[in-house]
Parts: sequence; structure tokens; C-alpha cells
Amino acid sequence: MADPVALFAATVDEEVRRIVNDTFERTLALLQEQTELLIRSAETLLQSETREENDLASLMEGAIEADGRRGPG
Repeated sequence: MADPVALFAATVDEEVRRIVNDTFERTLALLQEQTELLIRSAETLLQSETREENDLASLMEGAIEADGRRGPG
């Protein structure tokens, strides 16, 4: 007879693995879609190590206008 605790642990492990893998794939796809924004953000940070919220909002707004859509939310 199978140990119910071990079966439950294996089920939880499998679900956690699925969630982590799905999240990784979505994150990778987002980074690939937004490569230009990522590069511009990095270049901006190289010019000045600190940024204000308005700077980030402007950078993101430019990306949204160029892309024609908003992110998840």
C-alpha cells in the first residue's frame, strides 16, 4: 500500500515544479518581447545609478506607446 503522505508530497512537488516552469517560460517570453525596453532601462541606469519613479514611468510609457498595448494587469 502506498504511503498517502509520500503521494501527497509528490503531488505537491509536481505542482510546484509546474508552476515554477510555467512562470519561468512566461518570464523568458516577456524579456524576449521587451528586449528593447530592457536595454534602454539598463543604459539609463548606467548613466545614473538611481532613478525616480517618474523616470521609470516615462520609460515604460514610451514602451507602451511603441508597443500599442499595456502589460498584464
